[in-house]
Amino acid sequence: MRRATAAAWLFLSACGGHRFFLAREKAEQVKKVAVVQYAINPHQLVGVAATEEAKRSIAAENLETFGRALAPTYQVVPPVELLASPAYAGAGGRAAWDGYGSGQGMHYFSDSEDALTQAQLTPEVAKKLCAALGVDGVIAVYDSWGVEPFAMGFKGRAQGQYAINLFDRDGARVWGGTMSGVSDADFPTPGSALGAELDVWVKANNESFSVAVRALKSNIGAK
Repeated sequence: MRRATAAAWLFLSACGGHRFFLAREKAEQVKKVAVVQYAINPHQLVGVAATEEAKRSIAAENLETFGRALAPTYQVVPPVELLASPAYAGAGGRAAWDGYGSGQGMHYFSDSEDALTQAQLTPEVAKKLCAALGVDGVIAVYDSWGVEPFAMGFKGRAQGQYAINLFDRDGARVWGGTMSGVSDADFPTPGSALGAELDVWVKANNESFSVAVRALKSNIGAK
């Protein structure tokens, strides 16, 4: 009977072809969270997508969207508050990771590239961050950029793939998985190059991310 109860804490659900993990009883204990890592993989996209400004702008926009979307369920530490915290700056993260981008002032805490692309933190790192920041859980995000072509390849939409995981004070994974989204906004892709201006590329990626966040909220039963 005890074993059956423990098993009921976890479930794996298929959502849009992706798998999602949720430890329900642990999730109920988490009230205050901070997004401590937002790693962007721009792949080989050229044009505005290759600029640091695009990476920083999209990370900032998506973090704001994430905070608003999860606010009814969690107290989400605002990015500006997190980045101003000496505890975050001194938590031992990497300020840069070759080939990847993030928000201005954000750090990377994964211990390998595989972990980075799966939004994974070690239990020790997650526990340390929770204690330092005074939160119940820390969240890592991996944002893999892509373009969905249409109009015979002359236009495209932002098509993001995301890994998002929450870890609690014990360092345990509470929920997480992979999600995806496609934007409504489109842009020209002449000669397979990205022809979007910065504001359009940011808007399109934020729309894609918003689709993924809606799927996340459904999976965790968020308000």
